[in-house]
Amino acid sequence: MSVTRSVESRRGSWTSALLLVAGLLLVIWCGRRPRMDVSHFLLMILGGATIVWSWREGGFRWLRSAPGTILAFLIGGGNLQARRYEARLTKEAVVYTLFMVVVLLGSLFGHSNMLLLVFALMAGAFVLNGQATMSVIRRTRARRMLPDMVFVGEPCAVRIELANRKRWMPSWMVLVEDTVQQGKQRLRPSVLFQRVPAREAREASYQLTPGSRGRMDFLPLRIASRYPLGLWERGFEIDIEEHVLVFPRIGRLTSRFQEAHRAHQRSQFDAPARGGVFDEEFHRLREFRKGDSRRAIHWRTTARRNELMVREYQEQHDPELLLVLELWLPASPTDKQREAVEHVVSFAATCCVTRARATMDTGVQMIICGMNAESMGEAGFGLPIRAALESLAVVAGGPRPDWSLAGEAIRRRLGDSCRKVFVTTHPDRGERLRSAFVNEEETAEAVLAEFEVLGDATAPLAEYFTLGTELEGGR
Repeated sequence: MSVTRSVESRRGSWTSALLLVAGLLLVIWCGRRPRMDVSHFLLMILGGATIVWSWREGGFRWLRSAPGTILAFLIGGGNLQARRYEARLTKEAVVYTLFMVVVLLGSLFGHSNMLLLVFALMAGAFVLNGQATMSVIRRTRARRMLPDMVFVGEPCAVRIELANRKRWMPSWMVLVEDTVQQGKQRLRPSVLFQRVPAREAREASYQLTPGSRGRMDFLPLRIASRYPLGLWERGFEIDIEEHVLVFPRIGRLTSRFQEAHRAHQRSQFDAPARGGVFDEEFHRLREFRKGDSRRAIHWRTTARRNELMVREYQEQHDPELLLVLELWLPASPTDKQREAVEHVVSFAATCCVTRARATMDTGVQMIICGMNAESMGEAGFGLPIRAALESLAVVAGGPRPDWSLAGEAIRRRLGDSCRKVFVTTHPDRGERLRSAFVNEEETAEAVLAEFEVLGDATAPLAEYFTLGTELEGGR
């Protein structure tokens, strides 16, 4: 998670506004000269260029929002992040104003002092409500706390903290509005704080469920209130923008993938079982020997045979996983082809998370061939799970996947005891792996012999991976 300022939301700065004013004054001064020589003409061109540059940098936007920013700074108690103070009448206030006008006209045309008194009371309540609303939001500050890890399809909670820095007066019915944008989708969640005592802070939260992976932007917060009568709404923004990466959806590896894994282990490791320090798989029962742990004693068999019997375990051979992904997409992809890419990315994320949860000593080396090439992890060291998920959150497919890093990395791992898996979204699965070594026939045959090729564009990884059931345990 990080705090950022996006280019689209850039509002300019006081320096660009100052240069805009200076450029305008320079142009006006040169234009009012009775005689214009070359120097004045050059100064006018310089002033015009300064105006254009300052305008593009947001100088005019800063000038336009300067009054609201100054008021928000004062209302927020000197908060430099406060900006864009707003005050507007609500729909109820419009109806209330119409009643006031009717009462005023009735008092004037009917010469009724009683109706005039009623109008004065209504007008006083109208004005006092605006002042009370100003007092409610004065010296209030808000901040958001984002979740550390966010996954596609899983609800996450975003916490909002509202602090009341007034000395005596509590804040009532304060609404904090957030703006969440991911791609073209924009949401506006909000939380309501019923009462925040003076010099204290309160927390509330809202939930959202991301529908796609990638970057999710959180735009400025807005503090507003209509307390007490709901006639005025006053508020200002807290200029803080943050973003999180939405990680791919995590599914479950099916039994067929695990069986293929065991078959690969049996073919790669044909060694006799031996005892280990960190034993994982039960092997046999044998008689007790000096130095054996008492925890390994099998008491039922000991009682039946009238001698100490212990459980013996064997080391579980688990090779490293070399995962090569090709994210191919045509120039005009369909929804099904885009879904195939997302399925492959989720499969890779599931492999990384599954191995991390199993606390295995070996790790994953992953090579991604998509719009850009990326190689993660090293032989013997594995891959940090966080780095893998962050990379998979932003990868994109393309019509010409970049194989620049894959070829050399595959050559270095040929002959290793690691498990090698190739996953692609291209219909010609085997030929795609061969095409990377089209000029090296011997290397291409060796690569095809060692790699397991999974997935296609019509039914991606349906027999090895499913998104229907989540992994056990919460994140």
